[in-house]
Amino acid sequence: MIAKAGGVDKFLDQLYANTKVGDLAQRKAMQTESTAQLQARHDSMIDFAAALSPLQLANEQREKEYAGAMSRIRPMYMEALRTSTGGRLYPDANGTLRITFGKVVGYSPKDAVWYNPQTTVGGILQKNTGSGEFDAPKNELDAIRANKTAGYVDPQLGEVPVDFLSDVDTTGGNSGSPTLNAKGELCGLLFDGTYESLGSDFVVDPNITRSIHVDAVYMLWVMDAVDGAHNLLQEMGLPVRFQ
Repeated sequence: MIAKAGGVDKFLDQLYANTKVGDLAQRKAMQTESTAQLQARHDSMIDFAAALSPLQLANEQREKEYAGAMSRIRPMYMEALRTSTGGRLYPDANGTLRITFGKVVGYSPKDAVWYNPQTTVGGILQKNTGSGEFDAPKNELDAIRANKTAGYVDPQLGEVPVDFLSDVDTTGGNSGSPTLNAKGELCGLLFDGTYESLGSDFVVDPNITRSIHVDAVYMLWVMDAVDGAHNLLQEMGLPVRFQ
């Protein structure tokens, strides 16, 4: 197993060191070779793909069986939804571009609890535990502690914004969608929903259904003050404040 300490790195090192897939001439030659010829190469990437092939085929078969079962069950499911909602259902727009709108707003999930609609880099320090999803990179923590924030501070918050909540109605698959302000300017990217929004595919409660967006200002600050992605900022015509 490659799950042992350092096993993944060692596996990847040998995977990339023993393949010709990155060589254009070799890759072109591979396109016309038979399965036997490809196997005879003993190329690490090809061998790895061949080893994964049975799992891929099994997954495909399972997905086909699931799709077949759902084709029989879905009509009853949709009828139950129509009955429970009085006939008010969204049209199925999967695979199409969709636009929704809302406003930045916090919410109260239970008695005496209120979540503000915006978080800041100060909260990253407060919540950082060094493990799990609260394990912030050292470079970021150092930048926050050094107050390396000039040019990115929100005047109302007094800090660099990180995330914000909105009452837009979204679902799984919307992650990465651009968030625009009233002027049509990119102000963030949607990436998640709150815990209380998990049931919104079935019942939307406007009081607690909230989407979570990363603030565009935070993204630019990370590129500039934390990651040093100055070439990208210059490419976008944006100022570099921390060389």
